[in-house]
Amino acid sequence: AKHQDWATDVRPELLDSAVTRPKFLSLRSLWDYLAYLGENGLDEGVYLDAFWEKVLYPFTVIALVLAGMPFLFGQARSHSTGVRLFFGMTLGGLFMIVSRAVQKLGGVYDLPPALTISVPIVLLAAAALLALRRSV
Repeated sequence: AKHQDWATDVRPELLDSAVTRPKFLSLRSLWDYLAYLGENGLDEGVYLDAFWEKVLYPFTVIALVLAGMPFLFGQARSHSTGVRLFFGMTLGGLFMIVSRAVQKLGGVYDLPPALTISVPIVLLAAAALLALRRSV
């Protein structure tokens, strides 16, 4: 078998990014692969979603912590700890379902992923801050 070298711009890191699921890639790998897809006019939708999910993840955590605080600082005598824990977990689960649904709808209507991922986060944080103002 003869060996032949090809002149190409494809680096091993790009090939690795192509076979790895987007949610498992680092932010840097996603950025590089998005640049490659953009330069070659390829669809970057799934990778763009994964990129913005990773960028906005710290804000999601902050919003969820804020949403849990009214259950922690609320009226201790009005409901038992178990009931408050149940409502807090239900709220977190609903947030995850709604945020995924909004993200998928954004893809259907060709909305920017940064917008569709950040809107549920902002709405949850605003609702949590309003609930905190009422409970304290």
